[in-house]
Amino acid sequence: MQHWAEKYIGKPWINGEYDCWGLVREVYKNELGVELSPIVTDATSLREVLCEFKKSVNYNKLSSDNKLLDKHITVLTQNKYPCHVGIYADIDGGGVLHNMQGVGVIFQKLPDLKMNGWHILDIYRCDTLSSS
Repeated sequence: MQHWAEKYIGKPWINGEYDCWGLVREVYKNELGVELSPIVTDATSLREVLCEFKKSVNYNKLSSDNKLLDKHITVLTQNKYPCHVGIYADIDGGGVLHNMQGVGVIFQKLPDLKMNGWHILDIYRCDTLSSS
């Protein structure tokens, strides 16, 4: 049986349309029936992305969690500031499905994320949102 995450791997990164948040939105809509609002900004500007994410109506409805569970939103960093989001997928030992500029949607196991300089800064669940 195919894991839900496999159908997203290989999709292209498109600035402002299908970037890291665009992937999260698509997964939540398709897999959970939850509509998340878009974050409209230039995805190449990490500072703008963070500002818009924190102003987003979704941000206030996300619940922080300390456990990595399937379909939880992961906020990633390569330094001390959050700059990227993905979705935890409980597949092959667990890892993060994320959409990267110049690469597209990939799945990386947790040790591979760390080897590539990514660190999980925050974990969120979005179970407080109602389906649309």
